[in-house]
Amino acid sequence: MAPELIPNSPKRLTKLSYSKLQQTFKREIVSCDLCHGRDFEIIQKYGRIAEPGVYGDLTISCCKTCGLTVQNPRYPDEFYKTYYEEMYRKVAFGDLVPSDEYVAQQKERGRNVRLWVEKSGVPKGKLLDHGCASGGTMVDWNQNGWKSVGIDPHKPSVDIGIKMGHDIRLADGELLPFKDKRFTCIISLGSLEHCYNLGSAMGEIHRVLCKNGHLFIRWRSNKIFGSPIEYYNHNHYRFFTPETLEKTVNIFGFKILS
Repeated sequence: MAPELIPNSPKRLTKLSYSKLQQTFKREIVSCDLCHGRDFEIIQKYGRIAEPGVYGDLTISCCKTCGLTVQNPRYPDEFYKTYYEEMYRKVAFGDLVPSDEYVAQQKERGRNVRLWVEKSGVPKGKLLDHGCASGGTMVDWNQNGWKSVGIDPHKPSVDIGIKMGHDIRLADGELLPFKDKRFTCIISLGSLEHCYNLGSAMGEIHRVLCKNGHLFIRWRSNKIFGSPIEYYNHNHYRFFTPETLEKTVNIFGFKILS
């Protein structure tokens, strides 16, 4: 049986270019996602701010209290809701829908994650793919006894995934359209770096996981690869290390098993 839905239809701005969207909202200093402190040390002021090759003012700071590296200042939540629903792939990757190569990579990634999760002793059940794009990661799970559903805020990716036969809902990770305790396992394959509100996202993950449920997190490597002005870019709002990721899961009520 599919997870029971809760209506979720937030009003959003539409039909704006990315530059117009940036002009519509103002960036402001925000408190740390983990410790809520406001004492930061700036480590970089310049980075990619739009399509590949477009650079400008982008401040990356490290919280002096807990060590979390974040993009700060940031836009208000409504900016990111609009950006991810309509513009994300076009701005980030230069295309509107996932390529065949990307979908193939998703399928292989999903298989590898499933094998690791099952090897770790997680029983088969209901899976939520948190930030699933077009849903390729769920293919192998569905073929091996799991019942999978995905959520993603990017409508073109969701539409493609639905046409491919996947069970995907257009939704933000900060407001999941499911009732409590519905999933045996949740996989977050890089989605936490993109959440505009980490506290809300982790709270929602905790809410919809069943008792003794498992969360698998893949985070972007904290070892800088390539140019720092590409690594620290406008699409990522926080940059985890093993230490700050451990603090994150502990703060939000999880225990690291492996």
